[in-house]
Parts: sequence; C-alpha cells; structure tokens
Amino acid sequence: MSHEAAPQQAGASRASQQWHVLWSHKHLLALGVALGVLGGLAMLYLGGPRYSATADVLVRTTSATPFEPTDATRQVSMQTEVQVAGSEKVAALVVQQVGADEDPADLASGLRVTNPPDTAVLRFRYSADSPAQAQRLANEFAKGYLADRESRTLNTVDRLVKILQDEQATLTDRRALLDSLIQRRANPSERAALEAQRKLVLDEVLEIRNRLVAARTLDTTPGDVVQTATAPSRPDGPSLWSIVLLGALVGLALGGALVWLATQSGGRGPRNADVERSLQACVLARLPRGELVRPRRGRRPVLPRVSEEGRALAVALTYGGGPGGARSLLIAEPRGVGVAQQVTVELALALADMGRSVSLVEADLRSPGLLERLPVTEGFSTEPLSGPDGLPAGPSRWPVGQVYGIAGQERMVLYPGQPDPAAVETLTRPEVEQFLKGVSSRTDFVLVLAPPLLQAVDGLELVHLLDGVLLTVGGGQVAASDLELTRDAVRGAGGRLIGAVTVGQ
Repeated sequence: MSHEAAPQQAGASRASQQWHVLWSHKHLLALGVALGVLGGLAMLYLGGPRYSATADVLVRTTSATPFEPTDATRQVSMQTEVQVAGSEKVAALVVQQVGADEDPADLASGLRVTNPPDTAVLRFRYSADSPAQAQRLANEFAKGYLADRESRTLNTVDRLVKILQDEQATLTDRRALLDSLIQRRANPSERAALEAQRKLVLDEVLEIRNRLVAARTLDTTPGDVVQTATAPSRPDGPSLWSIVLLGALVGLALGGALVWLATQSGGRGPRNADVERSLQACVLARLPRGELVRPRRGRRPVLPRVSEEGRALAVALTYGGGPGGARSLLIAEPRGVGVAQQVTVELALALADMGRSVSLVEADLRSPGLLERLPVTEGFSTEPLSGPDGLPAGPSRWPVGQVYGIAGQERMVLYPGQPDPAAVETLTRPEVEQFLKGVSSRTDFVLVLAPPLLQAVDGLELVHLLDGVLLTVGGGQVAASDLELTRDAVRGAGGRLIGAVTVGQ
C-alpha cells in the first residue's frame, strides 16, 4: 500500500466508526427526528394558518384637468400615502364600515401597505385567520383609504371655496362703494380716476369667479380600485410537507447533538457487568481515557504517562491467575474508536517498568501510526537488537518493518507496521508465525496491536498463534451485539479471549 493510500484508509475507518456510533444510537436519532417533526407541526397548527388577500388602488391626483397627459406621481407623495393608508385613522373608518367591535390598532396590525416602484399604485395586503376575512378586510381597507383621501380632498376644496367667496364679498363691497362715489363726483378728472379703480375691482371679481368655478368643478376622485381582493385558496407559508421535511432535518441535527451528548457524558458506556456478560470474560481493568497523539512537526514524541490502573493491569497479567499465564497477547477493539493503541502502549510501558522485557508488534498494516507517536531510537538496524541486562531482541525483522528501540525504555522494542496493500496475505505468511515464535521465546511479553476485529480480519489471522486476546472497549462507543460478534469471531478463529479492558467509563 502506498503512503498516499494510508490516509485514505484511515479516513474510511474514521467514517465507519462515526457511522457505527450513530447507528448504535439510532434511537436518539429517531427521537430527534420525531421531536423536530412534532415541533414543526405544533408551530403550524397551534399558531393557526394565516391567509392573505391583496387589493390594488390607483391613486389619482386632484386636478381641474384630469385627462391631461401629466405624471401624477410627481404631484402625489406615494410614501406619504403609504403611511396614511396604514394609519389608525383609516382603520377607524374600516371599523365603522364593517361594524366590528375591535380596536383600530389591532385591526390594522394585519395590514401591510406597499407601493410598487415607479407606480402610483397602493397594494393593500391583509392577513387573517380565514380566507373570507382576509378578502373582506383587504377590500375594506382599500375603500376606507379612498374615502379618507376623498374626504381630505373635499375639505381642501371647501376651504379654498370659502376663501374665494370671502374675497369676492370684499370686492363686491368695494365695487358698491366706488359706484356710490362715482355718482357723487362732478369733477371729470376725479370721476375718471374712480372709474379706473372700479374697472380693476371688476377684473379681480371676474378672476375670483373663474377660480370659484374651477374649484367647484374640480375632480376630487381619490383613485380607483384596479384589483379587488379575492379569497385565497391556500394559507401563507410553506406547505405541510415542507414543514415535515424541515422539521425532520432540524430533528436530525438535534438527534446528532443528543448522540454527541450521550457519547461525551459520564457513565455513558455499558457497565462492566454488561461487558462481561456479552464477552463471557472478565474485565481486567478500567483505564482512564487518553490518546497517543502525533507530535507537531519538528518536535520529538514523548512517552505517555502510565496510569495506576495500567500498572494494576500489568500486575494482573504478570502474577494473576485469571489470564492463565498468557505472555503473547493480541490487543484489539471491536470497532475503531481509538482505544486499543492507548491500552497497548500503556501496558507495554507498565510491564517494562516492572522489569519485564516487552516486544511491541504493530500488526495494523492498513493505517499504522506507532512509529510516529513513540520516541524511537535514532538509528535502526536489520540485525537483532540487543538490549542491556541480557534482553533478547528476537528476530531482526517484522515482515514489513524494522525493529526500533524506545528512548527511555531499554526493555522495550518496537516492530512498527508499514502500509501494505496486501495486509491479509502478508500476515498469513509462514514467516509471521516463525517471527512470533522467535519473539515469544526470547522476550517476557509480546503485545501485538491489531486493527479493529469487526472491520478487518487481519487480527483474526493471528489469534491462533498467540496465547490470548485482550479486547479493549471504549466507553459509550460499543454495542453489546458487537461484543458478542467479536467473542464469536475470536473463538471461531481458534483464539482465546482472556479478558477485556474498558477505557473512559
């Protein structure tokens, strides 16, 4: 396998792991979807459907010559008319028209008045609980606005007529006074001056009469309803199926959050008794959750801290009667949740601290990573690596890798895995069996790290060559059915399940 293919397999493994976690909590996903759909339906039905109807009014300018080809929008402020149309004054007229016992402000709350660009049209859109009410009030508000605008126009005309009539009366009195003075004057020059004044007054009276005629004949039509509102056939907003689909998507996200909380909260994993019942084997230790991380570029890896629980596991394997003297162990997990690597390294360090020689063999040839996460010695050799105190190094070469020493741990050697496109074929070669027998005869413990047993058969190819299988169980991320499948797979491959280690629960 090329180095470019290894990240792809690792990504596929992580995707498979995430899918398994979601599937194992499918009841939470179903709960989230159900809550989302029910929430959407509740908003739809508790809020009640809303219906909207629209009426259009063409606003006309007040003109003595209404048929002149002039632009009426230049003589009418449409934004002002929008404000007037939605005012409580118009709403009060509508209340009187429909005979409703309702506050004008409340009635106007369902109205929205707009002015389409570059037009003299007002659009009355009314939203109500029923189609008939929406239609009726949209038309009534259009009529109410026209009545208010006509009333305002007539009031303006009436004020103008009164002013002109007052001016006409004043000029009439002035003319009568001039007529009286003209009759009493005998001097021709004085008489001519008074007649000139009388002529000016008569011109002004004539002009005022013309203005009165124009005012009284003024077209006060406020506008026309160019489109009456009709009863809507469908409510506003998305359809029922859209609400259900949106609620399902929101619920799916909610279910994902519930799954995350379930996997992150304390006490999330199966109890030890459940693990033992599923595996029909003892839980040998409970380790706190940790992780072997790849160091940043340019920095040297450091050995992880060994927990007290890890040391207790090493003591149990060394002196306990339960494991039955198993010295060569295959360590794996049912599915890839990232705990087998931690348990393997921590157990190897704990055994080395007890003075036991440990050979750490990485049998994960799909996505190996121990070489990048452990502080190996600078040099390596294909010859047998001899350690101090007579530590035998064993065979010099793992079938696809080299042997390395561990800095700071003279009793440990590492046989890292290397990406191999034919992992199963490689692990079934006779050289692998010879290698494991040679290492087991020269070292106290052999710990073989294998990929997840339910995702790859690589580890199952080796179980009959080792003393036993130590299964790692990540808290909250394994199902009882997976434990049972793993147990049956190990036994079916001729292996011996000596126990389990739970992590993070």
